[in-house]
Amino acid sequence: MFIPAGSTDWDMDLGIFAPAGGMNSNTRDLLSFMTGILKNSVLSSASTRRWLKPASFLSAWSSAVGAPWEIYRVDNLTSDGRIIDLYTKGGSLTSYYSAMALVPDLGFVISVLAAGPEVIGLWPSLASLQAMELLMPAIDLAAKDEAKRRFAGTYTDKKSGSRLTLSLDDGPGLALSDWVIRDFEVLPNLGRYNPATMNAATGSNLTNIRMFPTGIENTRRSAWRATFPAFSDEEAKMIDGSTFIRDASCVTWRMVDRLMYNDLSMDHFEFRFGEDGDTATSIKCKGFDVELTRDSDDSQNHEI
Repeated sequence: MFIPAGSTDWDMDLGIFAPAGGMNSNTRDLLSFMTGILKNSVLSSASTRRWLKPASFLSAWSSAVGAPWEIYRVDNLTSDGRIIDLYTKGGSLTSYYSAMALVPDLGFVISVLAAGPEVIGLWPSLASLQAMELLMPAIDLAAKDEAKRRFAGTYTDKKSGSRLTLSLDDGPGLALSDWVIRDFEVLPNLGRYNPATMNAATGSNLTNIRMFPTGIENTRRSAWRATFPAFSDEEAKMIDGSTFIRDASCVTWRMVDRLMYNDLSMDHFEFRFGEDGDTATSIKCKGFDVELTRDSDDSQNHEI
């Protein structure tokens, strides 16, 4: 334990406040504890999700509080500008400061312990945030490289005349393009799969859609969901410019299970892994019930 020079309060009797500030720890144990939260080994996944829910939103766009979390939302640290939630908890007592933070979206945690007269000011809090500001873009880029290795490529089923391509760009998740099922192009005809616009004559101008992991994965399979935009770029711009609600056109959450085939959702995809239990060898769209095999020579860069 590091004791600042001249400090006499390291063994202070906190009385009834001891449960809140009377525990000694180290960065290794704190990191193990927070990693356990992310891996659902401390609590069940359902209990963890309930625990991480905000208890109240604050007057600032970026802030909320939980039990005991201090939650921040940022959208300026990754190339795609997506919203990322930071779950933090920090505090200080006399000459000692501790902070921890976990970012479930990126799967990483940090811990900061400091001692000395400097902890009385803002320096420890700013140091923790600056560490996350440096780490998050780098971790996001590393995640893209890993996703490219594990999932990107061209998948085909020559017997049924089906294929699709998964690639990475500056957007979130994977980009799905050149989607053909049984010799029929899917993306230009999305309206035909929507019960509300069935057999619509108007074609779609989409060249790709996004795919995201659901977090449901084992060593054999991984479940993903595609997102189908509800509006064209022009329609979204018109909607956002016509209302006081921020990002009013962002309603992709309403599109889950909206497009159907064989009474099954078209946005539900399932990867199958090879013997290493990590690298995709095939993909299946549950609605079309066609399994496509990843091309064996797909070590090339699949970037748009």
